[in-house]
Amino acid sequence: IHRKAIILEWARGKEYWFLGNLFEKIIISALQVILQQTIIALFLAEELYFLPKSVQKENESTQMHYYLLLTKANEACSIQHTSDSLIRRVVRYYEKQGSNKQTAEAYYYQGCVYRDLDDVDYALEAFQLATYLPNAPEHQLVGKAYNQMGNLFTYQKLDFEAMEAYRESAYHALHDKDSIAWSKRLKSTAHAFTALNQPDSALHYFELAIQANPQTLQKDIEKEKAELFIRMKDFSNARIALEHNPDDYLTWADYYHGVNKKDSASHYYEYALKHKRTNEWQRKAIYQRLSAYAEEQGEFQKAYFYLKMADRIQDTLHNKYEMEMVRQAQLIQTYRNASK
Repeated sequence: IHRKAIILEWARGKEYWFLGNLFEKIIISALQVILQQTIIALFLAEELYFLPKSVQKENESTQMHYYLLLTKANEACSIQHTSDSLIRRVVRYYEKQGSNKQTAEAYYYQGCVYRDLDDVDYALEAFQLATYLPNAPEHQLVGKAYNQMGNLFTYQKLDFEAMEAYRESAYHALHDKDSIAWSKRLKSTAHAFTALNQPDSALHYFELAIQANPQTLQKDIEKEKAELFIRMKDFSNARIALEHNPDDYLTWADYYHGVNKKDSASHYYEYALKHKRTNEWQRKAIYQRLSAYAEEQGEFQKAYFYLKMADRIQDTLHNKYEMEMVRQAQLIQTYRNASK
């Protein structure tokens, strides 16, 4: 990794006076690093922004390598894609001159771009194309594409389609021998079955996820099993699952609420309010529940305080929602203007 960084620094110092084949070697080396190290990918993403003027002097194949690499670097660093102009050129090039494997990869990253542009239909089409090319995509790429499709279907509340996509994703992760990805995608499949109100199937996939990678994900999955058992009002199994997460204050509070032990529930809800993992939506629900508890006990001043806290959070969430709607509208308008 150090040598690769030195090569990029050397190229920058020489103002990129080098032959096309060396340029391609740098791109290939950088790509290998991106796939291995997200932190280094961030460094490379910044380095690559110095290249556009020089890349124009290279042949079209090298230019397309560069544009695809830049898109990959942004994706690896979770930098939001704001335009499809470059990836469209990459896709057109590989459709005409690339191998099926290269074309499938270009489709996948085109899907990532449209996902960030909130163009769900185009994103789904691109991800589907990434899975269709015969004998081309590797299990890893196809699995990632199906996982992205599952996320988009979930966003659209198409729970059955999400479940099917997640199952396909898990299948390809298994064949890629990636136990962590397999476990995560089995967990996503369980989420889809939960949304479909099929708790038995959801629990089956949660168990498969634990078996796939018991060390790293068991606590998280046991937490989700506990939440599912509480929704099913199966409190004895919920208690067993919760034993793996003694500091999961919110789920413990929900458990005690379910078994009608409101003093214990209040105690854990207060702890959950102080925990950094508790999000604003959860805080709002907690304050509303604590307000109801206080009102039942005749502590009306306390009940009013909790209710005001819930209203304050609701106002904050509403403002954030409006700001996000404005941001998305601006992003879509920018995308339309760039596409003209």
